[in-house]
Amino acid sequence: MRQQGCTSTSDGGATSRGDDGWAVFSYLFGGVIVYGGLGWLLDNWLGTSFFVAFGVLGGMGLSLYLVYVRFWHFPDDVPATRRSTLGRADRSAGERV
Repeated sequence: MRQQGCTSTSDGGATSRGDDGWAVFSYLFGGVIVYGGLGWLLDNWLGTSFFVAFGVLGGMGLSLYLVYVRFWHFPDDVPATRRSTLGRADRSAGERV
């Protein structure tokens, strides 16, 4: 029996939907830190000052794309009228939340 407000994981455990906010935050923060850090390393290595900006912006862009694919992307077989009623974990099964 499924608990309301929880999604099941692949190992049979349950995760709270509140964890999705932390996952989004970690994707966005991690992308900026990792790619900004790579830009900073390139700046120090090459003696420039613009790679860090490209790294931060690129990391944010890639992170936003990852969040979109992970949390807001719907399969093509789900009608547009039902997309707002489906939860993230139930999209592939087509069940209502």
